[in-house]
Amino acid sequence: MTTIYRTETVEEQVIQDVKCNCCGESCFSLGNVEALSIHETWGYGSPFDGQVWDADLCAKCSILLNDLLTSHGGGFDITEVTAWGDPIDSDKETNG
Repeated sequence: MTTIYRTETVEEQVIQDVKCNCCGESCFSLGNVEALSIHETWGYGSPFDGQVWDADLCAKCSILLNDLLTSHGGGFDITEVTAWGDPIDSDKETNG
């Protein structure tokens, strides 16, 4: 069997920028999107039945939102992770 190949050029959409829905600043940092992305599809019985809400917040506005939640007795569940996304177990002692 003979395999014949051809070369194709494929156009690809790439993200150019993401703007914070709170302050309007760019969420790009060192070529990466650094944003808290919120997506909610509201269900039956909610005041927003049938609506989909999306927002991206920059780091500064994410801190402000967490401060607001914390001032009302809540806050984000935050887990420290490695560069590979693995959770860091802060209860374990490490050998230095």
